Amino acid sequence: MSKSNKSVSLGIEHEDKALENLAACGRLLCISKSYYRDLYTNREPIFNSNIFTSQGKIWFGDIDLVLDKNSLQKLANDIQENIYILNEMDGRFGAEDRSLKSIIKDAKATISPEFKLDL
Repeated sequence: MSKSNKSVSLGIEHEDKALENLAACGRLLCISKSYYRDLYTNREPIFNSNIFTSQGKIWFGDIDLVLDKNSLQKLANDIQENIYILNEMDGRFGAEDRSLKSIIKDAKATISPEFKLDL
């Protein structure tokens, strides 16, 4: 498999894992963002978020960092790669075509795979 085909394959695999762990792209936490923030003051929503890996964008939709903590960690563990969560404007409308370094700089949250030692 050529390098570009391998990259495409990894991207699709990462997208499949994101769907498996987070639900369909475009997920809404609530029809009203302000209502959600007022109702759940102890949560950390990122509305219209974009999730990236080194392969590019793999998912978009509403994320609650508190509510989705375990699913996000499982995703990072499943793909054995950091995931970067960005705001809508930092990950759409052409902004997703920037370098990974630039994307990482704008991440509102980074989730790393957990270290596991199998003996």
